[in-house]
Amino acid sequence: MYLKIFNLQELPFQQRYDNKFVFYSHSHEECLTRLLYTVNENKEASLLTSMNGAGKSLLLSIFTETLRKNGYQVINIINANLPPEQFLEEVLWQMGHKRENRNKVEMLHLLQDLIQQNVEQDKETVVIVDEVQYVTDPTTFMEMHQLLNIRFNGKTCLTLILCGNQDFEKKIDNIGPLADRLVIRSKLDTLNLKDTGNYIHHRLKVAGCDKKVFDAGAIDVLYKTTHGIPRAINHLADLSMLIAASEGKTLIGSSVVQAAADEWQRVP
Repeated sequence: MYLKIFNLQELPFQQRYDNKFVFYSHSHEECLTRLLYTVNENKEASLLTSMNGAGKSLLLSIFTETLRKNGYQVINIINANLPPEQFLEEVLWQMGHKRENRNKVEMLHLLQDLIQQNVEQDKETVVIVDEVQYVTDPTTFMEMHQLLNIRFNGKTCLTLILCGNQDFEKKIDNIGPLADRLVIRSKLDTLNLKDTGNYIHHRLKVAGCDKKVFDAGAIDVLYKTTHGIPRAINHLADLSMLIAASEGKTLIGSSVVQAAADEWQRVP
C-alpha cells in the first residue's frame, strides 16, 4: 500500500463510480450537454457512443443523478439484450409495477397510463438503454421506437437515450425507423495528452495529495500506453505508484511507468 509515502487519504485510482473523482474533459462536457439538451428541449431521442473504458457509465451516472434531482422519472436499463415483451416488463417494473402475467397489449396500455400520469404531474419520463450493441433481437428496437409514439396533445412524452460502444454507431442506421428519431448524437472521446496529465493530478488532489507525483515523461508514457482511456490510466497509474513506493520514490518518472506498463501488459 502506498498511501503513507504519497501522503494520501485514500487510493486515487480505484475503479469505482465516485462523483468526487469526476474529471470533465471537453468531450465529457460536450456529451453531457447534448444529453441534457435532448431531455430539456424534448428532442425525443439521443445516441451516445464511446470506446470501452472511456467513462460512459460514469457519465450516465452523473446524467441520471442530475435528472432525478430535477424531478424526472428515470428508467435505467443496463441489460438491453431482452426480448420485446421482457423489455416492456423491465420498463414497467422500474416505474413501480411488479411483473405479472400481462399480455403485450395490457402492458402497453399500462405504460401509456403511467406516462400520462407523469405528464399530469409535470414529471418527465426518460428511458436510458445502455450497452445496446448487445441487442440481438431487432424487434426489441421496434419496441423502443414504439415508446416514442406514445403521445398526449400531439407531444411525445418520453425521452429515449441509447448508449453503446463506438461500433454500434455504424450499425444504428440498419435498425429501421428508430435511427431517424436519434436526432442528437454524441461520441465520448478518450483523453488527449494534456487531459491525461490533468486527470491524474485531479484524482491525486481529491485523494489528498496536491504535489507533483508523475513527471512529464511519466505522463507521456502513461498516455501512449493507455491511449487516453481513463480505465486503463487508472490501472497503470495505480501500479506505477505501487512500484515507486516499493523503491522509496515519491516522484515517478518514465522508467517506473514503463516498468509498470511492461508488467501490466504481460497480464493475460
